[in-house]
Amino acid sequence: MEDKQRKPLYSQVEEYLYRLICSNLKKGKNKIPSEHLLAQQFNVSRITSKRAINNLVDKGYLVRVKGSGTFINTELDENLLEKLRVYDEIPSSPLSLKNKKTVAMIIPDIKSRYMMNLVDGVQHLATKNGWNVILAVTMYDQILEELLIKKLLLSADALIIFPVNKNTYNQEIIKLSLQQFPLAVIDNVLRGVETSTITSNNRKAAYNATNYFLKKNKKHIAVITHPLDSAISLQERYIGYESALSDEKVPIYKNYILHDLKHYDENTSNKILKFLDENKEIDAILAFNYELGIKTINTVLENTTRLTTDDIIVFDEEFSEIYNLLKVKIKYVQQDAYTIGITAFQVILDQINSPNYLTQHVTIDTKLFV
Repeated sequence: MEDKQRKPLYSQVEEYLYRLICSNLKKGKNKIPSEHLLAQQFNVSRITSKRAINNLVDKGYLVRVKGSGTFINTELDENLLEKLRVYDEIPSSPLSLKNKKTVAMIIPDIKSRYMMNLVDGVQHLATKNGWNVILAVTMYDQILEELLIKKLLLSADALIIFPVNKNTYNQEIIKLSLQQFPLAVIDNVLRGVETSTITSNNRKAAYNATNYFLKKNKKHIAVITHPLDSAISLQERYIGYESALSDEKVPIYKNYILHDLKHYDENTSNKILKFLDENKEIDAILAFNYELGIKTINTVLENTTRLTTDDIIVFDEEFSEIYNLLKVKIKYVQQDAYTIGITAFQVILDQINSPNYLTQHVTIDTKLFV
């Protein structure tokens, strides 16, 4: 099966014609479908179907009759008949070249369980529906992201993307949206651009996490995050954090927000320690992603501070499967990445199967483990 899928399109049409000739000779039928009908059956261009027919005409299996169509050569010699015997039966229906569609999935990295679970979700539903999945990684490079989109569109029927820049889409994504190409965007909602999106309910997650600390009588809750303007998800978490404080009439201190941290920066731990030293009244911390959460926990464990790991909640956990083995128990928010992946592919199917499809904005609930 895999070998067939790698054959050129015209070659696959040829194979079908060989089987058709073999079958029709037994039935006493001579005429074969027109170029137009073959192109429709196989979802290929007429140039492709014409090439396949011409090849069989040149080999002597078919003859064209002007004004009447194309027919099987009824005077096939023994050599040609012998070659036909390998095609001893015809499939009940033409082999559709488009039966195995492909969805391209573009993500910023493959280092975390979150990303792996995301891919697993897409792969599960795609495979169940007979689709192939192509995976590409941008390493947080938006220029590479644009190049990958252009390249993958040459072979993909749909695209699922976790954008590098969460505050603005690159021009290629906007073009796809305008062209109504089957597209699902994960972890981002950009106002004014009509694309279907799937995100965690980040606002609610941060609200609940903040509220947990407030109920513990903690009033000086800090946030450690990458730049808030780099991702809608971070902005939504910050809104949830502020809302929880406001609802309890707790002051919002801007100096409790550390938000100038970059992905995988070697100086991050030093910046976190400096931040905690300058704000010794902080009694709880929300770390808005796993990388920063682990660095915050290590900073607290390795230095003399008033804080303990009980005072930290980490988003985007990576350790639930080994939680019972950990010496230090960590409080965390768990996103359902697997369901996000499944939902993203279902959105793709909905777009393809519905002629009147409207964009969807789906939020998936999280869980707080404390």
